[in-house]
Amino acid sequence: MEVHHAHHAPKNWKEYFTEFLMLFAAVTLGFIAENYREHYIEEHRAQEYIGFLKVDVEKNIHYIDSVIQRDKALAKKLDSAFLYLAENEQVDLDSLHSNLPPNLFRFMSKNDTYEQMKSSGSLRYIKDEQLLHLITEYSSATEAAESRSTSMEMEYVNTQWPQVINRSVTNAAAIVSYQNARSGYIAILGIDDVSKEIMDKDAWELFSRLDRVKREKVIVQGDALKQLQKDILPSLARRQGLLVNTMKFMFRAKEKGEVLLKHINEKID
Repeated sequence: MEVHHAHHAPKNWKEYFTEFLMLFAAVTLGFIAENYREHYIEEHRAQEYIGFLKVDVEKNIHYIDSVIQRDKALAKKLDSAFLYLAENEQVDLDSLHSNLPPNLFRFMSKNDTYEQMKSSGSLRYIKDEQLLHLITEYSSATEAAESRSTSMEMEYVNTQWPQVINRSVTNAAAIVSYQNARSGYIAILGIDDVSKEIMDKDAWELFSRLDRVKREKVIVQGDALKQLQKDILPSLARRQGLLVNTMKFMFRAKEKGEVLLKHINEKID
């Protein structure tokens, strides 16, 4: 038996061209769809990051306002101490030390979102060049403010400042400082309303005994006052200068943050 094989006529150039067009169209459409998907994902991630960044900026501004408010109160105390020591011919050391604050209110910037975007390369998702510029300026301003607060100011307050003021601390001032420290311990225990009924017996015994300690005023005048002025006035000037400069840097960071928020609210949201 003979087997007959079907013979197909060869394709002409039109059929090949049609297949090529179909294949080209399929590849092109796939490429366009993939690009659109990637663009959509990047835009979505950019919106997410901007939202997180906005929250960070708002928290930083609130924190800056809080620190500045407390720093202003410290600045007034330092002004009072400087004038009291510089103007008077005799000085009550306890009155002087009541305006020599040992504490420091640090500004710790919250830049988590920006640091994450920078380390992961996600800043490329943001196509708004002005927004990128504002973010960079804001980040630099908050880093500078944090450096002033946590490095320069804190270093001085924790090292040189105590050495200066502790040399003239009176017995009464030391007792008050000790009682404040003990009160801090009580606060750690979660006692809000410190009363004789809820305060532990040892703490009340300590406070009672310290309250009975004789606390005489220490008045400094003459050569002793001149030496005290020589010791403390330059340190007061240094302490105040560091405090005021830190506030200036925080004000600048706040201004940059407000400009950034305005741009996000007007152009992005």
